[in-house]
Amino acid sequence: MAYTISMLRANAHYFDVVMEVPVPPGSKELPLAMPAWTPGHYLVEDFSRNVDQVNAFDGESGRGLSVRKLDKSHWSVSPEGAGLVRVEYPVYAFVYTVGTSVVDGTHALVNGASAFIYADGMK
Repeated sequence: MAYTISMLRANAHYFDVVMEVPVPPGSKELPLAMPAWTPGHYLVEDFSRNVDQVNAFDGESGRGLSVRKLDKSHWSVSPEGAGLVRVEYPVYAFVYTVGTSVVDGTHALVNGASAFIYADGMK
């Protein structure tokens, strides 16, 4: 997996994440998840509340793929034969706590647990 973060909307307190995930041949589903806690801060969180929309694309052709939200921190992508899936989503980051991320026009602090969706089963 590879992640790219851009902060072109830092003044609006958003950063954008692109995740590229290789898909095993024949996979009918790519399960995605977001952590509910971060090491050193033993409190269950709802980091996914700061993710506005998850979109997925065939990483080679750019064709849009179906994404279903299963619950507050799990999604499912239908890879439809894609060998590489590109997942794109914005994260609102302007909550100052131990486990969250913050971005504005002067600085950024990105906590991975509050920023990165991952392919469930591929950690």
